[in-house]
Amino acid sequence: MSNIAVANPNVSSKKQVLSADIVPGELLVKFKQPFTSNKTRAKAGRFKARSKSQFKALGIELWKLDKSQNLENTIAQLQADPSVALVEPNYRRYPRMISTRAGHYTQDESRLNDLNLPKLWAIEETAYRIQNKVKVAVIDDAFAINHEDLQANIVLPYDAIDGGSDPSPEVCVIPGTNTPTYASDDPFYIESHGTLVAGVVGAVSNNSKGIDGAGDNASIIPIRIGCNYSVSYELQAFNYAIQQDVDIINISWGGPQFSEMERLGIVDLLKEDILIVTAAGNFDADNDRITDYPSGLDLPNILSVAAVSDSQVLLPWSQYGQTSVDIAAPGNLITTLSRNGSYSQSVRGTSFSAPFVAGVAASLLARSSEQTSALDLKAAIMASATPFSDGLKARLATDGYVDAYAAYEALINPAPLPVISKIEIDDSADTGNDNGVVDPGEIVIMKITLDNVGLKADSISAILSSSTLGGIKTAFSNDFPGFDRVNYQYGRVVLEFIGVDFSEYYQVQNVDFTLHLTSHYGVDELAQVSRSFTVDTGSLEIGKPVNNTIRSNDDNQDEFHYYHVNLDNVEDELVITLTMAEQNYDIDILVKYDSPPQFSYEDYENATILDKYEIDTKSGFENGNDETVTIKNPSIGTYHIVVIADDDIKESDMAYTITAKTTSNDISNTAAGCSIGQSNKIDPLFYFLLIISLWRISRYPQKISN
Repeated sequence: MSNIAVANPNVSSKKQVLSADIVPGELLVKFKQPFTSNKTRAKAGRFKARSKSQFKALGIELWKLDKSQNLENTIAQLQADPSVALVEPNYRRYPRMISTRAGHYTQDESRLNDLNLPKLWAIEETAYRIQNKVKVAVIDDAFAINHEDLQANIVLPYDAIDGGSDPSPEVCVIPGTNTPTYASDDPFYIESHGTLVAGVVGAVSNNSKGIDGAGDNASIIPIRIGCNYSVSYELQAFNYAIQQDVDIINISWGGPQFSEMERLGIVDLLKEDILIVTAAGNFDADNDRITDYPSGLDLPNILSVAAVSDSQVLLPWSQYGQTSVDIAAPGNLITTLSRNGSYSQSVRGTSFSAPFVAGVAASLLARSSEQTSALDLKAAIMASATPFSDGLKARLATDGYVDAYAAYEALINPAPLPVISKIEIDDSADTGNDNGVVDPGEIVIMKITLDNVGLKADSISAILSSSTLGGIKTAFSNDFPGFDRVNYQYGRVVLEFIGVDFSEYYQVQNVDFTLHLTSHYGVDELAQVSRSFTVDTGSLEIGKPVNNTIRSNDDNQDEFHYYHVNLDNVEDELVITLTMAEQNYDIDILVKYDSPPQFSYEDYENATILDKYEIDTKSGFENGNDETVTIKNPSIGTYHIVVIADDDIKESDMAYTITAKTTSNDISNTAAGCSIGQSNKIDPLFYFLLIISLWRISRYPQKISN
């Protein structure tokens, strides 16, 4: 929700490529200057590669390497080539669907009512939009475009793989194999996901058949990218969407690997005023900590969507993020279209939350003026957020789900709309240790970055409160600008709250905060909103066990616990242990120096993949309930720890004990006032005193006092 940057600040140069997350032997190349086809072929030939596709609008090429070539070595060589601006593997993405459950048919009308769409649809479309129908591009694996409940809304279908106009499902080939799979009971390895998604947003309304789509008969442009969901075909789809002047793009897939090519492609969509509605993911995880792509890209035209139940509660498997996920929509027990011409009952996942919101955006746009922009739509949808029925807070930027009619009211009556985009802890003062996280006894400066998704405000005032810590702090800014349409970035202010006092707080848990914001705009007009967030206080003291519990799947988002431990002295070893009394469950730990561990939610239980993905992360992945990570010769500073529950067996609460211990070289024996560690290493001070004593003896050998 903020500024466009040339580089992504979340990506680490130490990350390695997950083999499962790339298309084998393929890479994307962007040259500093446009090359002719002959020059491109010659350049590719020197690297034993061929140019497989060219995305001329983006200035990017897809290369296929000869089997004799090593992908990482070729990338390194191309990075050193002065003619190359950017090179990266052809990353894969994954559909955000969980499963299909038989035997429970849910009428789609209930979901449409949950979104308050019928009330919005009662408003007539504008004359301009009747003549210029809203276009929604659905980019996905494939589409049954002749489905009786979809065909009438299909326009300009496209296959980004072969450049043709038939996006129909085909046999899916698993990456890295030649094995075709086409089993009707496996939605992940057949090209059926796109039809399911397209049905939610684009099923024909008022035709006395099946279901009604959330898009109110908007024009649906289906763009096939195949079941491997590679970034290369995603870029080709973006290129086609720009050519066809689409208004909205739905993306119901994502992955753990950052792609600069993907980011540049979405920047081009931003410049064309195209709204991107994305699925946040289904791994019960915090996208603020481990970025999901493309939903977590820091770009103003991305609207990231979590999943809410039919009782308006954030679903326990939905990914979330108090700065990175914007709003929620239905994602459970959804009825939609299937590729065989019938209907799929009770599908689940943020794959379906996203097209509900894309449909709301299309319905809003159909009732708006020609001047309404993609960012106007995003602001209106975020302003419509209705609180979750259980009062859950500090999970999303808006902590609520979409209300289509409220979004329409926000669209015709715009106002400033501040959202939190970053929270920083400055503990560099006397009471702190300057590690950027809260430790017991600290009094800190809390820096909160606000992005203005709505109208420009003349000023903004803020009151920060915490029911945990007590007390309030205030801050003020004389200016809160709106969106900068020249530099394509949101207006932004950083508010500093000085003296936030954790000095009496020693518990290991999250501390809740509420930020009450008042924007002043127009002629004495006020816009008020509250934003909730939490701050970690997971500091482990050496040698002191901490007892904690990972809650069962009946509760929301409690699969990952974060801690840190500070080392102030040189030690032989740092040992992190986790024990559980219950033998039937499995909890794992990751430890990393100086920053939180990064890992793939798709395969977090696989230790081999994790080691390849983050080379400086230590893992404890024993099969069972006791885990140990030992770090030899640890560095002075802060180690970050994540505790991970195995979601497949997380059926009841999991109690555990975590402890950080060190083996010091200054523990037991002493001689001449100098410490000698258990490892029999002699303290350097001992050598110094011994040398001084020998020097004095050699200088005065006969001097003995009587």
